[in-house]
Amino acid sequence: MVRMDKSFMRSMASDLLGGFVAMLITLPTSIAFGLIIYSPLGDEFASQGALMGIFGAIALGIVAPLFGGTPRLVSSPCAPAAAVLAAFTAELLKLPGVGASDIPVYIALTTLIAGMMQLITSFLKGGSFIKYVPYPVISGYLSGVGILIIIGQLPKLLGVPSGIGILEINLWSVKSFIIGMTTVLAMIIVPRFIKKIPAAIISFSAGLAAYWMMASFIPEMCTLKGNMLVIGNLGSSIEASFFSDIINKWADLARIDYSHLRIILFSAGTLAVLLSIDTLKTSVIVDTIAGDRHDSNKELRGQGLANMVSGLVFGMPGAGTMGPTLLNISSGANTKLSGFFAGTLALIAFLAIEPFVSWVPVPVLSGILIVGAARIIDKQSLRLLLQKSTFFDFLVILSVVISAIFVDLIVASGVGIAFAIMLFLRDQVRSPVIARKIYGNQIFSKRKRLDDEMAILYKQGHNTVIYELQGSLFFGTTDQLYSEIEPVIKTCKFIIMDLKRVISIDLTAIHRLEQLARKVSKKDGFLILASLNESDEGKQNIRKYFEEIGFIGSNTRIRVFQEIETALEWVEEEILCSCGQIRESDQSPLDITEISLFSNIKEDFLRLFSLYLKTIIFKNKDIIFKKGDEGNEIFFIRHGTVRIELPLEKGRSHLLAIFGRGDFFGDMCFIGSKQRYRSVLLHEDHKRSANAVAEGDVSLFVLSRKDFDRLAEQHPRLASMFYEELAGALALRLRQTTTELKSLQEA
Repeated sequence: MVRMDKSFMRSMASDLLGGFVAMLITLPTSIAFGLIIYSPLGDEFASQGALMGIFGAIALGIVAPLFGGTPRLVSSPCAPAAAVLAAFTAELLKLPGVGASDIPVYIALTTLIAGMMQLITSFLKGGSFIKYVPYPVISGYLSGVGILIIIGQLPKLLGVPSGIGILEINLWSVKSFIIGMTTVLAMIIVPRFIKKIPAAIISFSAGLAAYWMMASFIPEMCTLKGNMLVIGNLGSSIEASFFSDIINKWADLARIDYSHLRIILFSAGTLAVLLSIDTLKTSVIVDTIAGDRHDSNKELRGQGLANMVSGLVFGMPGAGTMGPTLLNISSGANTKLSGFFAGTLALIAFLAIEPFVSWVPVPVLSGILIVGAARIIDKQSLRLLLQKSTFFDFLVILSVVISAIFVDLIVASGVGIAFAIMLFLRDQVRSPVIARKIYGNQIFSKRKRLDDEMAILYKQGHNTVIYELQGSLFFGTTDQLYSEIEPVIKTCKFIIMDLKRVISIDLTAIHRLEQLARKVSKKDGFLILASLNESDEGKQNIRKYFEEIGFIGSNTRIRVFQEIETALEWVEEEILCSCGQIRESDQSPLDITEISLFSNIKEDFLRLFSLYLKTIIFKNKDIIFKKGDEGNEIFFIRHGTVRIELPLEKGRSHLLAIFGRGDFFGDMCFIGSKQRYRSVLLHEDHKRSANAVAEGDVSLFVLSRKDFDRLAEQHPRLASMFYEELAGALALRLRQTTTELKSLQEA
């Protein structure tokens, strides 16, 4: 118990240290992100922006770890949220009837809705899929965010008044420039020599030192009033009046013009997607570093609740962020408590140093943001420009970046979604829908045929073509399928499509299949569909879809089969019938002289051989033998059909072969029962390896190994002839199997 307590205390201490270090970086960056959001409103709103960032850091830090699913993850305001809401603020100011005083409630409502969207997505299990957004789209968006932050923060770093371009060099503030550049250089250079202290803390401290060194010589820098280099009075605090302030702000909800709901919902949706992706991306990295496995949907639930709480208290939204999280892990954090401690310590720090926050220099925060923004710009994407195969991906990134810079981030998100769809369609269209093409003289059904029947099937096999399809059949892929099959219709009567690996199909594909069916009908052929999915999880119920739109059933030239084997068997029967072969069901039981295996043995020998045979009759679905049964008999089929099935779990079975009239089965146990063969065969060579089931009424000749051994003693020449014929028949079967395997491999 004492050992457990010590272990728990060590873990708590590590979590506390990790949370403290993470808080040191989240608090100043959160203030900076808040300033970005309110920057379109002017410098007089800087203090409100700072408070929004602080409240966001506290709410996200406390709530997200309690309900999230990623140990060690630290949640805080982040750059994508700041960029989206800054663009949202600028867009709102252009709308009629929206004043600067209305902006806080618009932002709070948008944050609240974004959190709700994340929460709903988590309950719909969307956390497993939301991270699958194309890399070029995310790269372009984040690069656009980085460039926008740099553009927005450069005037603050240079001390240029609002509304004046940075090219007016004579208006630059030397004081602001020195403080900002000190911060930037410290953030870039010092971490190369000091690795244990986070770069943001070093640069923040360096910027503060530069400010106060200058303030010792410039008295006006020591006062808040009229000092444009610092944040200034916050105008609110965490005290009794805080909650009444929140209530009063929400009272402004009645002033919202709900004709602007479209832009609110679009911005909220953009936030929800970006923040979710940012969080889940960080969670995956945490898993890699710490060897854990996060719960995507649970984490999304925690993020949604945290953003909702942040919106309720007029804090800014955020996500699981990379920098603070990595600092948390490197400081020894072990559990979700570390993230909770980061939020709690942010609250304590704010209560303790609230007056100090007013003195934070704006150029310091701008310098930190500029370096951070430069780092999220995907500079590696320029390499995509050099390769022809990746040039389109580069254009996607460039288009999203240009949309973000010259229009706004909301339009950029729309462009990103459009390109995501285009990238998906491109990949789908590039993927071949025909996995394999093979002709009817290269592959056969599992029904074993006699030599004369096989000769016909080999000769007529060029009239049959089998297409194994894959992926999605939709408007983007069906044209390549149609173009591939249309020329084949001129030479092939039977067009078989194996749809086992088809995930989905749309109305355009159905229309194309109808066109193919009409062309096949004109040639007196058949369009045959096999293995239509009915219930596989994650796939469309294709059979039901075909039935609902009336595609199957009305056209007699379209045949549908449960599996490819039955389709091949039906085609073979059609070919054999057209060549004058009589169907087995219409034929009488064979005599010993008519069995194919004995065709080269003289009749007088066969009459002698028949003395050792027994005749057995089975009804439909009777079990001739089961897997695991003891037995050494070989069976010759006089009449009917026998299915050889391999039993599987849950009552299912796999069809191995179908033997018909004149064929034989059970040969392996018959051969393997001889003692001298057992050393090279399986230890269960005397047991049946599959089930034999009668299909319809079946009449069999049966020869046991015991009776054959007796025949061999009395008539060794006859036994030798039988073994020679049996070996030849088995060799032909192996050759046919080899041919089919070769054809499948080459197709």
